[in-house]
Amino acid sequence: MLSVFCFSNLANAQVPITNVDSTIIQFSGLVLTNDSLIPLPYTTISNLHGKMLALSDREGFFTFVSRKGDTVVFREYGFVQKSFVIPKDIEGMKYSIVQLLDSKADTFQPVYIKPYPSKQEFDYRMVHDEVSDNMTDQAKGRLSRDKLDEVARQMPMNGSENYQNYMKNYSDRMYWNGQTPPTRLLDPLAWSQFFRAWQDGQFKRKK
Repeated sequence: MLSVFCFSNLANAQVPITNVDSTIIQFSGLVLTNDSLIPLPYTTISNLHGKMLALSDREGFFTFVSRKGDTVVFREYGFVQKSFVIPKDIEGMKYSIVQLLDSKADTFQPVYIKPYPSKQEFDYRMVHDEVSDNMTDQAKGRLSRDKLDEVARQMPMNGSENYQNYMKNYSDRMYWNGQTPPTRLLDPLAWSQFFRAWQDGQFKRKK
């Protein structure tokens, strides 16, 4: 697979214009990943001759004014840097490309995390050190059923719960369409929202 696909945009009708620099063009294109053709947003694009910097947008698209024969460099963190030379024999004032970038893996020196200077000292500490009862009690308290239930009550609904709630309400509206719907006195979700608002103090009088 070629890493660059090029195509020229020719004007449908050309009107002769005098005193115009014929080397100036509108350079545009897309920056995509080479393996999956996913757009690369905010890729740094530099023109080495014009000393100009540009960024691709969220869809990987870019466009700027350049000259024929300029060298353009594409840089993106985690990808191999690529250079492209704009051809000098372009017909027209527009030129577009699709630039593909290959991903790369940055290799770092290994880091070894050791809690103790030596294995012998670690073995000694594991045998002779005593764990504080206070720390054990704190860990058990954080994992108790009452504590987990309290945390669960304070957390908002996740995506699955919101979806189920929305579909239930939508089904109820369709079921009672054209009729008088029942009250929500027996709706557990409504009662849950009421008690949560009550605990948060939303019904307190403002002084």
